[in-house]
Amino acid sequence: MEIIIHKVKIYNKDGNYKTETVMPPAKAPDRPCFFVEPHQALAARLEAHFEDLRARIGRNPELAAKVEAVVLGGGYGRGEGGILTDAEGSEELFNDLDYFLFTDHPDDGALRALVHEIEEHGTADLGIDVEVKLARIDSLPRPEDSMMVYDLAAGHVVVYGDPDYLRSRWPDPQAAEIPLAEAARLLWNRGTGLYFASCRIAQREDRRFVERNHAKFKLAAGDALLCIGGRYHWSFRERQRRFRELGENPFGVGEFYEEGIEFKRSPRDGTLGWEELAEENRSLSKLWAQLFLHVESKRLGVRFADAAAYVGGRERRSPEIPRWKAPMFAVRDFIRYRRWVGPVWDYPRTGLFRSLFCLLSEDLPGPERFIGKPAGTGRAAWEPSYKFWWERYG
Repeated sequence: MEIIIHKVKIYNKDGNYKTETVMPPAKAPDRPCFFVEPHQALAARLEAHFEDLRARIGRNPELAAKVEAVVLGGGYGRGEGGILTDAEGSEELFNDLDYFLFTDHPDDGALRALVHEIEEHGTADLGIDVEVKLARIDSLPRPEDSMMVYDLAAGHVVVYGDPDYLRSRWPDPQAAEIPLAEAARLLWNRGTGLYFASCRIAQREDRRFVERNHAKFKLAAGDALLCIGGRYHWSFRERQRRFRELGENPFGVGEFYEEGIEFKRSPRDGTLGWEELAEENRSLSKLWAQLFLHVESKRLGVRFADAAAYVGGRERRSPEIPRWKAPMFAVRDFIRYRRWVGPVWDYPRTGLFRSLFCLLSEDLPGPERFIGKPAGTGRAAWEPSYKFWWERYG
């Protein structure tokens, strides 16, 4: 592999940085552990993938000079990655590989092409989705303001660049200050997974996708409650301990949370049939509505009697966005896409909050007033439109 000397930002505890010329190590100095327990063969596959990633960056010195660091987050970055074991005892990787490629040139066409190459080759080689996000480090919020950034700062592997790239900027990330808006956003994303799972159930396809998204919501249900109490933690093992310490089981989340933890620890292909999965999806969707209303009531200081009151109420769901600014998003989206998310007097993401209640409920009308007419009949007919907007505001 060709070693490239390039410039990186070195941060002090105040968040200021100086630019230094460094030589990225061919490998991180400390051999990371990607799983709760040692799995040497799978760890070797990941290490080989990292070598390939570094080699692809190193082939172009000019392009490599624009790469400050490539950081692996997610379960494998935190040392708690999932391993799927089949009936014969064979093991395979299960979670996505979630990378951040930090650069001051996130719109560079050549970098984007490189990212696509890394994603495509890694996905084909490992059999799991490999995703690389291009970002300026200064564009990320503080770990105390974002659950995603907190998780990344607290547990990660620097695959390319200075091993202390994030630690020098965020030496001691704290979860206690993570705002309620992050709990709402977590539940929204996991509720979206429930909706996509319901579409797969209706089509009788991709059982693994369904089971995985059900398990993700079960985990998020307890995580959101921990976040509300300032008790969230990056490790699911520590979160499990803290949840058990609560001594209560709000909304009956406890049993589901244990199931979500177990799936996180040892993912598996389940034995539930399609009808059983459909019934579980309905039960989880009802729990989602209860939890989301609970979080939103606390976040907004407004008591919502039920889902219909949340969906149809005139109160703004994004008071942090100036009232005059909200319609500008609709105008911008109309210019770009010839459509927009309603209501125009609120931030588009909260229109998707309202839409999700409609999509997960058997009692509410469809979300036409928020995301337009469906492509056909049935709740699954809204999936293309909802997914289009979720990918832009999620």
